[in-house]
Amino acid sequence: MAHANLHLAVGLGVGAAAMALPVARALWARRPVARALGRMWLAALAVGAWALVPNLVSAAGLTSGLHHVWWGDVFVLHRAIDRRVEGGLLIGELLLVAQLVAHYVILVVALARSSNPRPG
Repeated sequence: MAHANLHLAVGLGVGAAAMALPVARALWARRPVARALGRMWLAALAVGAWALVPNLVSAAGLTSGLHHVWWGDVFVLHRAIDRRVEGGLLIGELLLVAQLVAHYVILVVALARSSNPRPG
């Protein structure tokens, strides 16, 4: 069974990727990016939490069946990841750090563009 960090990282990545296009468009057009960034981060957190549901249910002691049922992939491919990856603590931590760095870089670029108006 894969570690919760890996499931969280996958969920955060899927959520951020789903909302990345409006952020990229706003950055490219030098428009305000705060709302698009906020939506991207909220989507990433929501999908990340959704991907953790089977782990949270197991940790609460209710059932570990969500890891094995065929519809467990509804939780951001939870069952598929569990079947392919044994452990995943280091991979999950590295993916979490990579996402943190990517989000920070996007924020720095947005701040830099907002303080330097477009020439012309």
